[in-house]
Amino acid sequence: KEGCSASAESRWGKIILEVVTGVLVILLGWTACWSILGDQCLPNSNIFGILISCICGKLLGMLLGLIKIPPLIGMIAAGILFRNVPKLQIADDIDTGWSSTLRTGAFVILLLRAGLGLKLDILRKNKLLVTCLSVLPCVVEVIIIASVSKPLLNLPWNWAFLLGFVIAGVSPAVVIPSMLSLVNQGYGGRVGVPTL
Repeated sequence: KEGCSASAESRWGKIILEVVTGVLVILLGWTACWSILGDQCLPNSNIFGILISCICGKLLGMLLGLIKIPPLIGMIAAGILFRNVPKLQIADDIDTGWSSTLRTGAFVILLLRAGLGLKLDILRKNKLLVTCLSVLPCVVEVIIIASVSKPLLNLPWNWAFLLGFVIAGVSPAVVIPSMLSLVNQGYGGRVGVPTL
């Protein structure tokens, strides 16, 4: 019983230490930005909106992660709240150019992380399998999204397929972090599952 309570105390101590460290890093980062950029870092400004959005998205993701819901859902929920709830419209302060650049940069980093895990010898051995695993899921996803969006949103077929390709293009943002997490835990790395 003593060992169990000691491990629970150490776990909570570790969580508290991580939270305090995170808060200090955020405060120091904001202070450094404020000393360099001045008024752009104050509330109702571009950088402040980005900082608050990132912090709240991360916190909501961590909270949902505690109840075994993917953290990505929490981050998406924070974005929806900040864009649509009248009292919380922090996202209105963020410049669209900055927002677009940050989203593109995050997607590029995500794809680079996935690309660094590829092994060319495994890709060469399994050319047909790799082609099927890359093309077929995308095509099926596009067809399903187009078939659902046509009657649901009353879109013309070309727009329905366009919507399907736009949504299918974001799928790696959902799959790659989960795959990298499994690889870090030691699953499938020896047989080349992440490459496939």
